[in-house]
Amino acid sequence: MSQLKVGKKIPSFSLPSTSGIHFSTDAIDRKTILFFYPLDLSSGCTIEARGFSLAYDSFSELGYEVLGVSPDNLKSHNEFREKENLPFHLLADEGSVVCNQFDLLQRDPPDEMYPIRRTFLVDVQRTILGIWTDIDVSTHSEDVVNFVMDVLEKGEG
Repeated sequence: MSQLKVGKKIPSFSLPSTSGIHFSTDAIDRKTILFFYPLDLSSGCTIEARGFSLAYDSFSELGYEVLGVSPDNLKSHNEFREKENLPFHLLADEGSVVCNQFDLLQRDPPDEMYPIRRTFLVDVQRTILGIWTDIDVSTHSEDVVNFVMDVLEKGEG
């Protein structure tokens, strides 16, 4: 299991995307916000996704891409995007292989494994610039916007 920290690189991966093509970390061409969430259309995940949707233009203007990642399949992701009118794409980590690479799986009794909610801000070299672990879904996107603006003010991003 990897020990992901600020300054370290995220694992290389490729996943199917609602864009219709596979997303690959090897092809990242702008800073990217990867937010991992447990389940499409669940209450907390919907609130979090709506927050990123509302902040999407701000992220884009600042030069950042937003991508959501969960173990749901593309059909579920497409329904979620359509229902919530999400402007960003979702990556389908069926089987939770990438969630496992990122150490995001936890056991939920009795025998189910679910991904925990976590967000990574990475640059084009896949270096982690920020990690959010204790997430309040109602304010999370604002927290990330504020962090990005602080990084830009310091000349680090």
